[in-house]
Amino acid sequence: MPISPPLESSGRQIAAALTAFLRHGRLAHVSVAECVATTPPALAYLVHFPRLSVTLSGKDSMWVEQGGKPRLLALEKGDAAIIPANCWNRPVWGPPATTLSILFGRRQVGLSLVTHDGKRPEPPPACKATLHGAHGDVPRQIMQALLGLPKDAPEIARPLIEALLRVSLAALNRPTEAPKRRAANLYDSICMYVQEHFQLPLSRESVAAHFHVSPNHVSRLFKREGEVSFNDYIAYVRIDRAKYLLKNYRQTIDEVAAACGFSEASYFCRVFKKKTKLTPTAYRQ
Repeated sequence: MPISPPLESSGRQIAAALTAFLRHGRLAHVSVAECVATTPPALAYLVHFPRLSVTLSGKDSMWVEQGGKPRLLALEKGDAAIIPANCWNRPVWGPPATTLSILFGRRQVGLSLVTHDGKRPEPPPACKATLHGAHGDVPRQIMQALLGLPKDAPEIARPLIEALLRVSLAALNRPTEAPKRRAANLYDSICMYVQEHFQLPLSRESVAAHFHVSPNHVSRLFKREGEVSFNDYIAYVRIDRAKYLLKNYRQTIDEVAAACGFSEASYFCRVFKKKTKLTPTAYRQ
């Protein structure tokens, strides 16, 4: 599994990319995804929290739902896409591009910078940073304002998104949290990472490698900071997402299992019944 840079290094890289964009670029077109009835495609991102994607350079694209149908957004430098909570999007990587995604969780705001060279089907691992506690309050409030805007109000959305980028940059440039909060912040970051990547193969070892800590440290974090073990947390996130898919889409059990990171439908059914006391079919009914 490719290793991402340490969080502190990633924060500096994101701040540098954001500074360069705000110095020489400007927001252009803003698109908003919808969540009505379209079944999410394979490997689509579908999470409980809203997200914002901004193309900082080059050209990229993503599938979203608009008007009850899948639509491919062609995004150029300065274009932004707002993906409300429980709406799906599926990035498509072609020409070289640099994109910044901001994820607005309940306890933190996550930033993810992806740089694609256009020479391979998928980009390398993203640089990730997080805004904890009060540092994420203003960006989260601006995102809530964006979600409340009429869909045909880009003249209002553009300055709000630019303000969101600027306050996020200011938060990245502030001194880091006190050491006593680093364990709690790392725990929150791992939880958000699991919520964002639950559909992929996840293990204690792979997540530990991503965050440059030992697998045992991950276990200790969840024992001290959380209410369940690491493996139980992954199962909770996957089953919670499976409930949403079963209630809102007509996917088969095999499709729901695959979309939630289970390699076999039979194993998914066993875990689902253990956690909910119902089979997936009975829950849907």
